[in-house]
Amino acid sequence: MSGGNLLSVEEAPKQDVPNPPAAASEKPKPSLKGLMIAVLVGSVLLALIFMLGWLPRHQRSQETRAAARSEVSALAPVDVVKVKRSPFVSHLLLPGDITPLIEAPIYARASGYVIKRYVDIGDKVAANELMATIDAPDLDQQVAQGRAGVSQARQQLGQAQATLEQSQAQLELAKVTWDRYATLVTKGAVSRQDADQQKSNYDTSAAVVNANKANVRASQDNVESAQANLDRLISLQSFKEIRAPFAGVVTQRNIDVGSYVATNGSQSGTTSFSASLSLGSNGSAGQNSNLFSVAQIKTLRILIQVPQSDAPNVRVGQPADIAVAEFRNRSFPGRVTRTANSLDPTSRTLLTEVQVDNSTETLLPGMYATVQFSSPRTDPPFLVPGESLITRADGAFVAVLETPKGRKENQEEDQAKASGQDLREQPKEVHLQKVLVGRDYGTNIEILSGLSGWEYVVANPSDEVYEGALVLPTSASKDQAGKSH
Repeated sequence: MSGGNLLSVEEAPKQDVPNPPAAASEKPKPSLKGLMIAVLVGSVLLALIFMLGWLPRHQRSQETRAAARSEVSALAPVDVVKVKRSPFVSHLLLPGDITPLIEAPIYARASGYVIKRYVDIGDKVAANELMATIDAPDLDQQVAQGRAGVSQARQQLGQAQATLEQSQAQLELAKVTWDRYATLVTKGAVSRQDADQQKSNYDTSAAVVNANKANVRASQDNVESAQANLDRLISLQSFKEIRAPFAGVVTQRNIDVGSYVATNGSQSGTTSFSASLSLGSNGSAGQNSNLFSVAQIKTLRILIQVPQSDAPNVRVGQPADIAVAEFRNRSFPGRVTRTANSLDPTSRTLLTEVQVDNSTETLLPGMYATVQFSSPRTDPPFLVPGESLITRADGAFVAVLETPKGRKENQEEDQAKASGQDLREQPKEVHLQKVLVGRDYGTNIEILSGLSGWEYVVANPSDEVYEGALVLPTSASKDQAGKSH
């Protein structure tokens, strides 16, 4: 049996054994739980690796930021402003006093008492209008004496002329006699002595005629002198009538009826209506005080002093606007009529006259006014705050903020700031830029050269602002540079 069994065993491979199923040859699929465990383990490993690399870096970054904040907090904070352009229309505002176009004080040229006064302050007068009359008896007597002197001089002239005619007749007779004797003496009819005597008579008569001619000329001069003196007295007598020199308004009246006036300008017993006239304790006005003042106020003028920096922009015929505090919402058009064409060496200003029409008599002489000139500019200068200017012995400077890396390497970056980006609160380096100062507006000042327009400047530099200093801009976005006036 055992052999039979062995035979059966050895013959077994020869039998057809069926193939195992396909599922038995493949590996079993991992389950969902195992997959989740693997993902979780991988995530933990990645997180552990990230933490090991990020935490030190984050810590170093925090330390760097803390150090930077500490450094920034230690920097001096400064207020900075962006450089601005001045307006293309320049406005110049200058003060001035309004004065009449024509104003004349009227003084006495005849001594006497005022017997009649026809006008008072505020009255309008026409040219040559009678304003007052003076009684001057002394002057009247001088005129009468002058007339008598002219009459006497004319009588003396008549006598001199008659004497001259008589001497001329005697000269003619002497000449005829001498001519006869000159002929007779050549023929021996008369003696030489008689001929010489007639010649002497002729010469004497000629000398008398010349002397009488001189007397006539002297008498004529006396007549002219007496007549000139009479004319002078008559002219002075006409000043007994005080007349207006031109059409205008009476702005002062310092006399009244009964007041005594003298040719030296002294007056007594006057009633002053002039603010500028001070009376003494005796009620008399001081010497050289005028009787009246007349002003032409239809056209007024304003005299102003233009600074040297603006003098080239002022031209004859240029329009101007006049403003008066009493008329807040109104301006009066004026025009430059003349300039001195020369600067005052003391004040370095140009004396300029502006005339304004005052047909309505709204403006009054003596008012304080401001005159504004407007002139276009093709290339206006830059504006910076007035407090930003640093004045030294070697010139004027402004503190410009730049990046600490260097001006040349970072000029493009600084110019990019000027394109609209504000400076952030980051450390900046100070560069003292030399500038040429122009017009000073008080709060702002013009810079003619030294700036390009992209700069930020320190608004109010202190001792901590110097060349190369690191500062912290705190108000770069504020536009403190205002417009020009």
